[in-house]
Amino acid sequence: MIFSDINFIFILFPLLILIYFSSKVLFRNYILILFSILFYAIGDGIYVIILLLVILFNYIIIKFIYLKINNHKIVISVGVFFNLSILAFFKYGNFLVENLNIFLYNLFEFKLEYIDFRNPIGISFYIFQSISLILDISRNNKRINSDLTSISLYILLFPQLIAGPIVRYKDLVLQISGRVSSIDDFVIGFRRFIVGLSKKVLIADSLAPFVNQCFLIEGQLGFTEAWVCILAFSFQLYFDFSGYSDMAIGLCRVFGFRLNENFNHPYQSSTMQNLWSRWHISLTQWFRDYLFLNLRSILKKFKLNNYYLAIIVNFTLIGFWHGASWCFLCFGFAHGLVIIVERKLRLKKILDDNRLIGTIYTQIIWLTLMPLFAIGDLDIAIRFIYSMYTNAKSFETSASYNNEFIIVMIFAFIYSFFYSNIKDKVKRIIINTNCNYVAHVIADLFLILLFVISISRMSATTFNPFIYFKF
Repeated sequence: MIFSDINFIFILFPLLILIYFSSKVLFRNYILILFSILFYAIGDGIYVIILLLVILFNYIIIKFIYLKINNHKIVISVGVFFNLSILAFFKYGNFLVENLNIFLYNLFEFKLEYIDFRNPIGISFYIFQSISLILDISRNNKRINSDLTSISLYILLFPQLIAGPIVRYKDLVLQISGRVSSIDDFVIGFRRFIVGLSKKVLIADSLAPFVNQCFLIEGQLGFTEAWVCILAFSFQLYFDFSGYSDMAIGLCRVFGFRLNENFNHPYQSSTMQNLWSRWHISLTQWFRDYLFLNLRSILKKFKLNNYYLAIIVNFTLIGFWHGASWCFLCFGFAHGLVIIVERKLRLKKILDDNRLIGTIYTQIIWLTLMPLFAIGDLDIAIRFIYSMYTNAKSFETSASYNNEFIIVMIFAFIYSFFYSNIKDKVKRIIINTNCNYVAHVIADLFLILLFVISISRMSATTFNPFIYFKF
């Protein structure tokens, strides 16, 4: 089940709204928990059992932490290890066995047997939230509310369960028990949902056919087509994932929850370091707070160049978090190297002062490394990058550069690189002309139009899952 589904928008979501707001406040958290379980079960079937077992285990670990036994650090370690083990088994087990088999077969002509488990939807997100739960509670000097209802709703909350944003327990716990849902929250939340829906349906899904076609015939791509394809994928990825984040934030706001932003116009960045501080913010902050800072402290004890080594490890694991393949490992490692070079050469100030040059530089690096993210096979990804920097023969297809594709690309370009500047200028005009009410009416009418067009598009096109569901 996805948010850009007719059945969700016109059946499940209205039904939830009706039941939720007609119920007493005392029962509303339980309603969200039950609906979240149903929502996940519809999308991933029996794998909901794994999710429920993770919740139960972490609840038990929290209870042991609060007992304040002498070896409570061991309890924390067991909790973190269990969560990472679940993630490693389902997401990385096959990758590890496949690569181990290469080694074993070359030496002993022997291979391990393994079961090809499917990766449960959203496991990377709810496992990271479970680790945040354990560490936030263990680090807090005061007792944080940790009843089974609060822990369950924190991990299960359906808007951000499958593809984030990754929410910290300390940021959500007070909202679980003390939030108030108002009409303003409902209106603001639904507006944000429409923005996200239109990003996903009208832009990301419109670019998908062209991108998929290009990747299918990557060996025939010429210089121009390779760059257009990877730029289109970059836009598809951004509008798909930021669209999901908008919908998740909007849906949570409808029920009174306020989540932090997950994207801040990353393509306007002048350095790669700045881009990563604006892209998937909840993930980069999670790695910074729980891995990078701890890793630096550990490396200091060994008198190693702790800062740059920690950057490399941090970004390599960020890449690996996205998927079990050498492509994602190389993607993260390469980004770590670029950021180290930026810091070594002190490029931030230079590129910040020359933002146009900085933005072009950042996009060239981002797009050059993007095939490692988009393509699961390392050899094919490298060949694709080679096509981007050679003048090989171009290809011609019926889907290339049609009018709809060109219009969507132009709009995606303007939004990605100029939206914040346009928005600031429009705000100043509204304030200076004192026409705030009229501006809100126009904006709402525009959102209604976007919603109608999005629904029409959803009815006429095939199903397109969110890209980040596989992570």
